[in-house]
Amino acid sequence: MMRLNGLAILFLFGSAAVGLLLQRFVAPGNEAVAVLIGGTLMLLLDLGYRLRNDAFNGRPKWISMKAGAYLAFFPLWGWGLAIAVVALVQLVTGQDII
Repeated sequence: MMRLNGLAILFLFGSAAVGLLLQRFVAPGNEAVAVLIGGTLMLLLDLGYRLRNDAFNGRPKWISMKAGAYLAFFPLWGWGLAIAVVALVQLVTGQDII
């Protein structure tokens, strides 16, 4: 079963839209730039939201599903980090990883 919350949908599609929009200005024709921007933005948005969430005093809010955005039992900042690393490696090496 796929677990998803509304915050994840907002962060996920918002980051993708901003990444695609900025990619047109930064590097037209290079999709890895859009993925890198979107992944980094997902990472920053979820970490920022979790930092501001004061309801989890003393509890591990960095991996909790109730403290921020999550997708398939995994925090969205983790997905953003993985996506950004894959896009960065693709930009540096110039070849598709996946």
